[in-house]
Amino acid sequence: MSSTVGGSASSTAVRRLRRDLENLQHGIPHIAVKPSEENLLEWHFALHTLPEDTPYHLGCYHGKILFPAEYPHAPPAIIMVTPSGRLEIGKRLCLSMTDFHPESWNPAWSVETILVGLLSFFISAENGYGAIKSSDQVRRQMAEASWAVNRRDEEFCSLFPEMLRSSHMQAAAAADLVRPPDPQASSLQIGESDAVPGGATSDTPLLAVSTHLLGVLGPSAREEVSETAGERTVNEEERGVVANTDDDEAGECWICRDSSSNEPLIQPCACQGSMSGVHATCVEEWIRHHRRNAVNDELPRCSVCHQTYEGYQRLPGVGHFLRHMAVDALKQIVRTVVIVVALVCYLISAIPYDPDGSKVKLPMVVRVVLISLFFVASLYKVALIAISVPPHRPPPRSACLRRYFFVSDFKSLVMHWAEVFSSVVILTFWFVMGVLPLVFFLPFPLLALVPSIRMCLGAPSLECLRLALMVTRAMITTPCVALWLLVTRAWRNPRGCLRTARKCLLMMVHPLDAGLHIIVAVVSLVLCLCCSSNVPVLVLWGVHGTLVSVGLLEAVFVKKWRWTNGPLWWLSLQFCALAGYIADSICTFPNGLGDPQEDSVVRWLSVPWVALFAGLTLATNWQFIVGYYRTWQHQHGEFTLATEPAGTSVAPAEGVSV
Repeated sequence: MSSTVGGSASSTAVRRLRRDLENLQHGIPHIAVKPSEENLLEWHFALHTLPEDTPYHLGCYHGKILFPAEYPHAPPAIIMVTPSGRLEIGKRLCLSMTDFHPESWNPAWSVETILVGLLSFFISAENGYGAIKSSDQVRRQMAEASWAVNRRDEEFCSLFPEMLRSSHMQAAAAADLVRPPDPQASSLQIGESDAVPGGATSDTPLLAVSTHLLGVLGPSAREEVSETAGERTVNEEERGVVANTDDDEAGECWICRDSSSNEPLIQPCACQGSMSGVHATCVEEWIRHHRRNAVNDELPRCSVCHQTYEGYQRLPGVGHFLRHMAVDALKQIVRTVVIVVALVCYLISAIPYDPDGSKVKLPMVVRVVLISLFFVASLYKVALIAISVPPHRPPPRSACLRRYFFVSDFKSLVMHWAEVFSSVVILTFWFVMGVLPLVFFLPFPLLALVPSIRMCLGAPSLECLRLALMVTRAMITTPCVALWLLVTRAWRNPRGCLRTARKCLLMMVHPLDAGLHIIVAVVSLVLCLCCSSNVPVLVLWGVHGTLVSVGLLEAVFVKKWRWTNGPLWWLSLQFCALAGYIADSICTFPNGLGDPQEDSVVRWLSVPWVALFAGLTLATNWQFIVGYYRTWQHQHGEFTLATEPAGTSVAPAEGVSV
């Protein structure tokens, strides 16, 4: 997910936003929009005087559009500010035109397309991430209270004072009055200097654009609004912009909307009219951004006519892929080692000194420094998570918080959560075992609760609490309900229940599925922890390793059996690796084969056992691995477009030359 606030707008983003703002002079029914006075990449809008047959008719709903610095190559984020009972506030909305789905973004979509699509979704009954289920009565109450909420919003009062100054706004909406736009429109000057950090000037003259789009239009039927939204969306997809008949705009690029560039326009696809000309650099930049979020390895194609582009691409090879995976694994290992070392140093510093010499003695200064560093690091980690939650929230306005204490990527945020959780689990284990004193243990579970409390206090807190209670109730009652259903079904149809149980058992012990191998790994763990002799686990590993070898040969060379692939294989591989690690490093076998002090037999047999099963896991999931590799190649490849002058007929592309 691209960052939407904090970076300086690129020159392409400035030109495109300036043109989108110019096209909004004609106004959009039911929508008022203005850019922020402080940040060009942040636009504000207000949905008002919505159709009478909706519960939002008397309301006014403030929201934000956060554009990335790479716009229009990357999609914006949409965040609602005013409660409506329809959409959550303070969270990014999951729509096909937002940064939730960058793979479906179309650079031809303008700000008007985005807002009309949002309005159509707002008054519809569609569900999605960020949508709230509320009754019409609750939504009407929120609509009536929305004006009071907006009056307390400093940004709304600053950007839309005309809507608040009109004391008859709600009365006019209720009486179905129509007011034309205010002729005394305020203007906003946007220049290329906005794209340069530090406010550097540019030779391009500033463009004064009227931005007063606050005419209160009369309510229309839902069908009319939906039809208008659909027509606008189709037209935007086909033409890329609102129709423009000026002669000097006929030769502009449909991505950056720049008609003064020295770069020639080309026609790389079958698009005609205003969509026929585009800069090669704009297309290549769009392909580069689109491929970063690709979910498959399809060839680059036009986002409007869907014709495949002709060009040349350079894809990284297997060596680059293995290097990339090794670097990622190394980073994760380093993070894990740092956490383990920090925990061990904290434990050594926290435990009291033992005069008999069984524990490490550290000087008091070193102990204080280590404890202080661990506590400061824990505070930073908790603060980072607390500021970054709930997920998909807008970044903080403070540049310091946004740079050092905010994580927008969901995967990175989950990793921070996992590190905090695992650290608390280890500290809890030490405390339960009596190694870590209470005074050094208690602060960290309390700190770990801060992000959870922060999420519960976030809007809408009651909805989150209700969902949490429902999930908790389901977790408690599900086993009882499942047992009751099983007993009643067995009582009514014992033969059918036996057939179902037999099928489930066959699936669990089927040698071509991962279930049997998980059972073997779990049994190996039990034998390692409970048996004083290594003979049982060695016999189990020998038999299972022989069967795995036969299966590996069949999966690689014969390919006649129907192996079942899926994530359970990777889970079983982790169980096998865990069993081998515990047998080698933790367990001791005073009886059995080999020297009890070295356990060389267990070590030499566990390594090939895990290696053979890893090979079988790779063989059964090879198609998935190849697909992942191809997708990674396209995400990190370079594409060069085959240029054709604008207006030249281009034959349909059959593929991409390498």
